[in-house]
Amino acid sequence: MGRIFFALGVFAALLDTYLYVVAVYPQAVLRAHLVRDLRDVAGAILCMVTAAALSSRREWGRRLARNGALVASLFGLKTLADGVNGHIGANAVITTLAWLAGVAYVCFLLSRPDVTAQFGIDTDELDKPLTRRLACPILVVVGVLLIATSNVDMRK
Repeated sequence: MGRIFFALGVFAALLDTYLYVVAVYPQAVLRAHLVRDLRDVAGAILCMVTAAALSSRREWGRRLARNGALVASLFGLKTLADGVNGHIGANAVITTLAWLAGVAYVCFLLSRPDVTAQFGIDTDELDKPLTRRLACPILVVVGVLLIATSNVDMRK
């Protein structure tokens, strides 16, 4: 699923970049669309990294999935900021708060002892798969991108 969203996000970003270069639509509209596409691609990358971590069935994969859920909570910054400023209705803010509560519940579930027992202990520090080595930089880049683009007006 993450690969499909990634491919669609990259295609939309390339299309919006092309339209931005040839100036078919107003520049501000295309900039907002491009930011939304970048956020979609970041979400897809986060989804792929988290899925690969969970499928490892190792302790590092469980921790990475929990950290990925925490980074995913940054998607709600935009809606909460708009709600505080009064740009959107209460329904969107309530939905975002419910979504953040869902993220907190996922983190709680991944920290329970019975779930932790299902993941194997990390054995060899030298045997690190590519997902494990690139996880921290990916989470940092996605987090910075989400924080940096949370103030861009993306209303349709």
